[in-house]
Amino acid sequence: MRRLVLLAALLSLAAPAHANPGAALADALERNGIQVRYDTGRCRLPGVLGSYNLARRLITLCPAKMRSARQLFHVLAHEAVHAAQHCAGVNTILSTQEITPSVTDADLDTLHLYKPYERAAELEANVLSRNALAPGGEALLIRLIDTAC
Repeated sequence: MRRLVLLAALLSLAAPAHANPGAALADALERNGIQVRYDTGRCRLPGVLGSYNLARRLITLCPAKMRSARQLFHVLAHEAVHAAQHCAGVNTILSTQEITPSVTDADLDTLHLYKPYERAAELEANVLSRNALAPGGEALLIRLIDTAC
């Protein structure tokens, strides 16, 4: 668990970049038994860009609703963080003190969409997925998935 926290902490410190990340994350998820599917029935729900189903270990993405490949990667990374949380058997990998400095106003604006017990996990997924866009961020997220799952 200590290694998992270290990897997540490193990912939380990564500064966002402008590079377009690759598809290695989807391969890592599949390698760890987490399916990635596109345009399932969940995509018909308003506002849903992606989701993670704990019981089925399934990430659903809705690329038709997204503006760019970068946004698609961001949503995949967000759901991958939820998969890592689930694999590790924790609500959040990082402590509130580690997550809070990277939380933005936009993150806080979406919290009302979630149940109170889901909010910390959502904030962590927002922070770590945003930082997965940084140089080396995708590799750190892949290491987090490999370690947790």
